[in-house]
Amino acid sequence: MYKYRLIIFLLFALLLSSQAITFAQDNNSRSLNVNGRGEVKAKPDVAYINISVISKAKTAQAALQDNANKTTNVLNKIKSLIGKQDTVKTSGFNLSPVYDYNQTTKKSDLTGYSVSNDLVVKTVDLENLGNLIDATTGVGANRINGPRFDILDKSKLRKEALRLAVKDAKDTATVTAEAAGVSIVQVMQLNPNYNNPQPLYARSYDSVRAASPESSTPIESGDITVSASVNITYQIQ
Repeated sequence: MYKYRLIIFLLFALLLSSQAITFAQDNNSRSLNVNGRGEVKAKPDVAYINISVISKAKTAQAALQDNANKTTNVLNKIKSLIGKQDTVKTSGFNLSPVYDYNQTTKKSDLTGYSVSNDLVVKTVDLENLGNLIDATTGVGANRINGPRFDILDKSKLRKEALRLAVKDAKDTATVTAEAAGVSIVQVMQLNPNYNNPQPLYARSYDSVRAASPESSTPIESGDITVSASVNITYQIQ
């Protein structure tokens, strides 16, 4: 009876040992983790210009009337220059009192009112940006921010950037594995990530410019970079 119990005990212990070894081998599966990055450069195909008309007067009514007249002129000029694919819309309107600090009374005195009417122009005619800026400042616009350049459809560029990122990660993994004397078996995990491209800004512009009135404002867009990154974990042996 004692011998049977001993045999059963040894068989049970051997079974547990075999399971433990298999479990350890599964947990010790070797892997290689790499990062990849891809970039694609492209010319922008759209520009956004923020155009503001700012008026100041002693009374709120006078400031409003002056601003309305100038904004109407600016809008008419913009609409005469932009194409069918372009748009212009109001992005903000503000009426606020203007105070000056009186050194004698040590108080802030109301000196008038300021009205700001802000417009946003979206245009695909990038060759005409300088003329658009000059024309609007000539009829009343006195603050311009931009242009801000962008790309309307980035889907193809993102796919290409991701493809390049995967290739970059795969090349890194291949070189690393060969140098380490191991081989890649398969992909265990893959995590792609798109990086939102930053729009390009040309500059800020006001109603006073150094260029001569005969020449249009020079605008250079440059390239926009669309990038993607990927993290890949490979099983190796």
